[in-house]
Amino acid sequence: MLPAEHGDCLLVEYGEGATPRHRVLFDAGPETAYPAIRRRLLRLPATGTPRRRKIDLLVVTHVDGDHIEGVVKLLQDEEVGIAPADVWFNDWNHLAGLGERKVPERLGPEQGEFLGALLDEKGIAWNGAFGGDRVMVPPEEDEPLPRWCGPGGLVLTVLSPTLRTLVVLRRKWKKAIEAAGFRPGGRQDALAQFAERRWARAPSPPRLGDEGRRSTLDSSEANGSSIAVLAEFGGRSLLLSGDAFPDVLRASIERLARQRGLPSDEPFAVDVFKLAHHGSTRNMTPQLMEAVAASAYAVSSSGARFRHPDREALDLVVGGHRGAGEPTLLFNYASRFTEVWRDRPGVTARYGEDAVVELET
Repeated sequence: MLPAEHGDCLLVEYGEGATPRHRVLFDAGPETAYPAIRRRLLRLPATGTPRRRKIDLLVVTHVDGDHIEGVVKLLQDEEVGIAPADVWFNDWNHLAGLGERKVPERLGPEQGEFLGALLDEKGIAWNGAFGGDRVMVPPEEDEPLPRWCGPGGLVLTVLSPTLRTLVVLRRKWKKAIEAAGFRPGGRQDALAQFAERRWARAPSPPRLGDEGRRSTLDSSEANGSSIAVLAEFGGRSLLLSGDAFPDVLRASIERLARQRGLPSDEPFAVDVFKLAHHGSTRNMTPQLMEAVAASAYAVSSSGARFRHPDREALDLVVGGHRGAGEPTLLFNYASRFTEVWRDRPGVTARYGEDAVVELET
């Protein structure tokens, strides 16, 4: 978990030997965290002329600024020179064909328009694993969940978003972009607006969520559209949840377990569960904890803006832990919201560079 302040930037490296040759990058944090993220990415090996740092996949989970702003900066950073073989990102063109529904509205997706225009301008194709179509869980319950078999043996299974959560985002996207004075999907309009944004320039105690009470759950349109995946390699697994809704995650996990013929009365086992929405109570529920058995739980947040992780959410994680041995909590920052776990009996807490997870396959 790179130091992305209140956001996410997750680097997964895998392969044989002491120096993995394959990489997947999930998000790149808010623009204010980009200098620190940039320093870490500059440590990746570069090859060719001009020098390029190749990654197998860049996943932009959703259009919130604390996940997408750093991606906008990264793609313009010639010194870092990131060269993704594929990009996963749902922009307006993937939402425009969805039907209208009467659903609540909230957040605005300008950054999504900027990123779509930037990818087009640079000639970077995206959602190639889906034939250019949207990244989404199929609505038909008996249809298999989408899988990406990456080079070197990594498998990603898509757990979120659903058709419903993308429809919700579509309505807000259109309203917000038209209010900003340009057309959804209008690339030249977006680039003109993009040039005026300073952040986009290239660098020189709440209640726990409960699925029985919708009002206690996350209702952000952008968060609901998060791309969440199960990453599997060599018998080890990571549940990388973005900011996805807990009921969506649970339903997809249970659906995957059924499709694999696993016992319905046992939780789905993973090595690491990256908690959704930085450990917010609205994205952790007892129902989700009952569905997953993890060895370690990762929280990406400095706590600076939104005071994440929520104490109640981690109490639920520790108390509802169903994996082997005592739970391990992984924090990329030591803050007043994470330090309270340092000396808790029955819990192992790791911070910063010590929170890097290495799984032998």
